[in-house]
Amino acid sequence: MARIGWMIAAAALFALPFSGCSKKDTKDQAGTKTGGAGDTVKPGGAKEAGGDSTGTGSGGAKPVEGCNSDLSQPITADTTFTAKCSPYKVAGDLAVDGWNLTVEPGVEIQFADGANLGVAYTKASKLFVKGTAEKPVKLVGVRKEAGSWHGVRLWPQAEGSTLENLTIEYAGSDQAALFIEAADVSVKGLAVVKTRKTALNVLPQEGAVKELSGLDFSQAGGDPDELVTLQTMSVGALGAGNKFPEKAVIVAGGAVYKDVKVTVQPAPYRFLGEITVDAPEGKSASLSFEAGVVAQMSETAVIAIGYNRTGHLKIAGTAEKPVTFTRYGEDPKATPWKGIVFWGHARAPQIDYAVFEYVGSKEEAAMKFEGDALGLGSITHTTFKHVPGDAIVVTSPKERFTAFDNNTFEDVGGASLSGSLYWAHNLGAANKLTYVRITEGTSEDVTLKAVGAPYQLEGEIAFNGAGAKISALTIEPGAALRFSESGSLGIGYNAAARLVAKGTADKPITFANATEGQKWQGLAAWGNGTLELENCTFTSVNEEKPAIDVQPEGKGSVKSVTFKDVKVGVKNCGKVATAGLKIDGAGKAVEKCE
Repeated sequence: MARIGWMIAAAALFALPFSGCSKKDTKDQAGTKTGGAGDTVKPGGAKEAGGDSTGTGSGGAKPVEGCNSDLSQPITADTTFTAKCSPYKVAGDLAVDGWNLTVEPGVEIQFADGANLGVAYTKASKLFVKGTAEKPVKLVGVRKEAGSWHGVRLWPQAEGSTLENLTIEYAGSDQAALFIEAADVSVKGLAVVKTRKTALNVLPQEGAVKELSGLDFSQAGGDPDELVTLQTMSVGALGAGNKFPEKAVIVAGGAVYKDVKVTVQPAPYRFLGEITVDAPEGKSASLSFEAGVVAQMSETAVIAIGYNRTGHLKIAGTAEKPVTFTRYGEDPKATPWKGIVFWGHARAPQIDYAVFEYVGSKEEAAMKFEGDALGLGSITHTTFKHVPGDAIVVTSPKERFTAFDNNTFEDVGGASLSGSLYWAHNLGAANKLTYVRITEGTSEDVTLKAVGAPYQLEGEIAFNGAGAKISALTIEPGAALRFSESGSLGIGYNAAARLVAKGTADKPITFANATEGQKWQGLAAWGNGTLELENCTFTSVNEEKPAIDVQPEGKGSVKSVTFKDVKVGVKNCGKVATAGLKIDGAGKAVEKCE
């Protein structure tokens, strides 16, 4: 699927959990109740001070002199809510707009039904909550029912606000109990109790929040699938000491344009739509996952690295704690997630002890390296399973794998690895592969190891030298090459190259057909080609062609080679020495040119 298609699909799904009301909504969630940015409402709300049935006024109690606890007096300058004046009572909206609000330890603020605490709706403002473990600040609904009041909203201009040891109770009627749209916000020690749906929504318009630690949502209630929603940029702010109820997930999505580390939390992550890792010009961006992280992926989820500018992916699992990427839902096999794409500006990834499952499609690989990606990097101790098509497809990165070993491919419908002969170089012997598909030749030195699965060559694969350099294709003992019906291997057509395929009696090298009942097109040594073949077997070559076709000026040696279901073993029109050849049936082992 093209990148633009992923972006459209991602946007459709991503818009739902990550959207918030705009400032022009008729009933705003945390600014004013009457909408536009120019409107103003008395901070104490629509109701006057004094007793009322909701308890949002003074409730008949004599207010402390000089405290403005009922917020009947408008606030226009920086203000501190003190423990002396607590509790504070909000009848409608408390709009902190153009001034800063500091809340001392032990303060309680009581909110009437439908009330809000909104910060920086039209003007730069900050909220500083300074609770302590012994004396937390409490924001509570007068009516003790989930969602009785709207909650707290930090608009974009509330950047730099800090919330410490804060408890929010009965909030979140039509938004999150705490909705953060500002960057550089620190939240340390937040407890949310009895929210209607979402406890925390972090959606800065620019940048990310600074810290999210000591979160306690164990008594939050709400919807476990939407209890916490973060932009991926802010995922890295999640610190230690967080508590989540059973079955809760951390929903995340959106672009990454700086370094973000995904750490283990008491709840799994659920990634929606397209996660792009793309640095601003002159900067770096990386997305890294620590050991033990579980990432649940939506059907449209894809991780795209380095499309416009430099991006990097690092996955650092362990044998005991791999990083797992899986599809959530009742039937993940029927609705796999999209996979990972490394684009032209992607740095070589580092992937160790990862699990990718229920991913890709018959048409699209689980992992793709596209458009001159900077390198293949290392993929080790990694499992791909329940993959409908190919696991890894490589087009034109600039560098080979630095390591590709101890990887396992289970229930994979296509190739474990697909690409040029160049990318198949020096794969580790400890992989458990389906097969390695080769679709193009190369002019660089290549070594094909015995990897416990065949190399499948499709179409005409040419191996040539590079200018004056004599390139070598070396095939190690025990390796197996399988060819499609149109498959062939040509050595040294344009420039000097040699094929070295020296098996042993115990570990012969096999050249055979990929599909039973079909035949392939054989091996050719052209005028610039040299063959060094020993202890090899050739099977099921097109009867109109020799298994080994040595053109004029082709040279080398072919020794101890067995031919099966072949009409002519070696057609020698060049200078190749032959010895110990065997052919079954009525075929001819060697045929000289006339």
